[in-house]
Amino acid sequence: MYRIFTLFALFSVFLSCQSTRDTAARFNRQGEGSSEHLSERRKWELERQANPRTGKLPFMIHQKEQSFAATLPGNQQLRTTSAQVNWNYRGPWNVGGRTRAFAIDITNENILFAGAVSGGLWRSTDAGATWTRVSGLNSYQGVNAIVQDKRTGHTNTWYYLTGEAYGTSASGGSAFYLGNGMYKSIDGGLTWASLPSTATNTPQTFESVWDVTWNVAVDPGNSSQEVVYAAMYDAVYRSANGGTSWTLEKGSAGTTANSAYFTDVAVSPTSVAYITMSSDGAIANKGIWRSPDAVTWTNITPPNFPVNYDRQVIEIDPNNENIVYFFGPTPGSGKMTIDWQGDTLYNSLWKYEYVSGNGSGAGGVWTDLSQNLPGNINAFNGLNTQGGYDVVVKVKPGNSNVVFIGGTNIYRSTSAFMDSTSTTVMGGYAIGAALPFVDEYPGHHPDQHMMAFLPSNPNIMYSASDGGVSRCDDNTASSIVWNDISSGYISSQFYTVAVDQAATNDIVIGGLQDNGTYYTDNLNPVSSWTHSFDGDGSYCAIGNSQYYYFSKQLGKIYKTTLDAQGNFNTYRRIDPIGATNYRFIAPFVLDPNNNSLMYLCANESVWRNDDLSAIPLSNQSDSISTNWVQFPDTLTLADEVITAMAISTTPANRLYYGTNKKNVYRIDNAHTGTPTRTAITATTFPNNAYVSCVAVNPSNADELLVVFSNYNIYSLFHSVDGGATWTKAAGNLEVTSTGSGSGPSLRWASILPVNGGTVYLVGSSTGLYATDVINGLSTIWVQQGVNTIGRSVVNMITTRPSDGLVVVATHGNGMYSTNISSVSDITSVKENELSAGLELYPNPVGRELHLRFSEELQNRDWKAMVTDETGRLVIDVGTLNAQAVTDIAVQHLKSGAYYIILENGGERVSRAFIKN
Repeated sequence: MYRIFTLFALFSVFLSCQSTRDTAARFNRQGEGSSEHLSERRKWELERQANPRTGKLPFMIHQKEQSFAATLPGNQQLRTTSAQVNWNYRGPWNVGGRTRAFAIDITNENILFAGAVSGGLWRSTDAGATWTRVSGLNSYQGVNAIVQDKRTGHTNTWYYLTGEAYGTSASGGSAFYLGNGMYKSIDGGLTWASLPSTATNTPQTFESVWDVTWNVAVDPGNSSQEVVYAAMYDAVYRSANGGTSWTLEKGSAGTTANSAYFTDVAVSPTSVAYITMSSDGAIANKGIWRSPDAVTWTNITPPNFPVNYDRQVIEIDPNNENIVYFFGPTPGSGKMTIDWQGDTLYNSLWKYEYVSGNGSGAGGVWTDLSQNLPGNINAFNGLNTQGGYDVVVKVKPGNSNVVFIGGTNIYRSTSAFMDSTSTTVMGGYAIGAALPFVDEYPGHHPDQHMMAFLPSNPNIMYSASDGGVSRCDDNTASSIVWNDISSGYISSQFYTVAVDQAATNDIVIGGLQDNGTYYTDNLNPVSSWTHSFDGDGSYCAIGNSQYYYFSKQLGKIYKTTLDAQGNFNTYRRIDPIGATNYRFIAPFVLDPNNNSLMYLCANESVWRNDDLSAIPLSNQSDSISTNWVQFPDTLTLADEVITAMAISTTPANRLYYGTNKKNVYRIDNAHTGTPTRTAITATTFPNNAYVSCVAVNPSNADELLVVFSNYNIYSLFHSVDGGATWTKAAGNLEVTSTGSGSGPSLRWASILPVNGGTVYLVGSSTGLYATDVINGLSTIWVQQGVNTIGRSVVNMITTRPSDGLVVVATHGNGMYSTNISSVSDITSVKENELSAGLELYPNPVGRELHLRFSEELQNRDWKAMVTDETGRLVIDVGTLNAQAVTDIAVQHLKSGAYYIILENGGERVSRAFIKN
């Protein structure tokens, strides 16, 4: 996983994370086996989302785009007598997503909570046999840490944090999805509410740090106050009133030049608190701190502690609170291991025992256990915490000699790491895992984030990882057995999806972040999908209903066959010798008219394979030259690469492709020879914008949609003459006609000819949208699957014209599918959109906003409100009886974008306006 290198800090100022080391090199060290390739993933996500003019994500864009999306029409809000399409969950039921938060309810150990970093918070009442989502589909999706107030009489109180600080794969680098502070439940985790004191709008001084968080802890020893701690970027805060207000205990909250990126907090049963602040922080803040009363903090960092230390997690021995462990990456010192690429990694484990006084000096005894950590067991079973992405340490209740640590793998020491001979690998990668296909430990998954023990029987433990949640019923066994209990915990993160275009079967395949590529041929949403391929699942395709083409990160492509259940069978790696510098998730397409033709983009070149059928499946894993042709036209701009491509059906053999520098090209008769390209870039395309998708109408290759995925640019363009001319088509998905403002990042588009017309679909960072009419700036897009897909990130859509199949791949909420047979299935939005009946003027506005209502909206009582870009209520207008023209005073509002929202029963009208 990867680290944010530029954060939003106080008063909207970007502050760079400082370090005495080369942070880029420090975090660029993960490989194929761990599926992380940090630098390449970061580069890919940053390129396709950042504002091209600044190279950064707009401030608070995730909160703003969610608030903007709430004003858009949804398919359940449109008044129509037409049957509406149902977007059905397709799976995978048995595949969990990246899970950082996990907890067991001490009042009922069958109640479990699991928090997915982009899939919401889930609750089980039967020890993981079934799961129910308890966070809203249309609310903030990420959960980072969770804790229960375990004091008697307070056990119904829970807290969770949002804003994954290291690893969010739906964004990347400076293009980062920030969190929305802390959420609280007072009914045992059934319902949750955002704590206003931690939301990004108030208090202003907390804006950035509450968006990037690490851990949450409750003080179990304070019976008179409701004390909760939160660790985040360069700050640890404490609340004595359950989160109503907060006090900065340690750190500078990003206000100093040197900010501690990594932090952690833990509290003992008698209210002794420990804090860690990484070494990139200011001298006055970094280190390991102890306080018995949250008044006086003592730096207890031992004098021989490593000079450089990143994330240091804390574990207070549940059997003896005077013993505390600190574990994490310490670049340049500690235990060295070498990963599969030959890169050196360093981690340290320290044991602290409190003796007396304030715990410093002779008041505490330190033991460096680092050299007893696991070494180079083999390429994938050695200790690797990936720069602090996956790092956890836990002491077994009832036996202080048994200590577990986690990085990519889990290890158990039966001597509390006092020696190096009592350690066992017990999860993560399979024992002896090796290239080219790296197996996982049965029932388990690499990249550990949390462990928990059953209160009544600590031999039973749970593990939360990048593959969901697993349970071990005997952690003392010599051979550990894990059971994956992620079925129904819908949190898988898809990059790609493909279906069989040559037949109307039910086969779907898709590439997942860190989970390879999965297969299903079953419409039953609770059926198990088959893990067909490894790595970070990238582009995939099915050829002639016979061969499966899978790829993993950085362009490694395999031609394979599968058995009847979807299991990997024979194979051959087929990407071309000489092709270099692939995008992290590198596109390729099969020719729909001839599945033996493949087009691939690598760096600045297009490649074509003229006969995939002639490549034997010899079970080899090196690149080949067989039947590959490199097109002569190459890109000429500095750092320009091909990022998206599409091949036509009718007429055939027309290839379109786009780049990361806004350019779009067309190649006619691309199936033979080495034809030259024609530039079809419009002058109105946004400069240096990233083309994430080119969609071609399968019935008419002259009709195109080009998607630009960056924020703060105009995102969608339409052509009906093969790219000779273009019109803007994002319509109500943009706040302004220039693309500025809080509109979502568009990721994908698809054009589906159906009975009675054409359905246009767009996937975005706030869900799926559709229309049946492209009408330039006035195009009305309607959210689909409001109560199923919700506002999950939609990375890709695939359609099959023969039966109207549409499959949608989300990043955090699995896959959804439907069959669309006519335009009425998505409703005729041009006739049913209520908001068209509300006009705002002047816009931009100075002192008074005038609302002009259509006759349809007049003489009705509307509940009216004005919100800012983050969804915060700024004017509660109350009940408004709509007349032809109604006025609202707005002179007290600060300059910026706002929304006027009117509600009447199940109907909702909304419009955006700008305050000067």
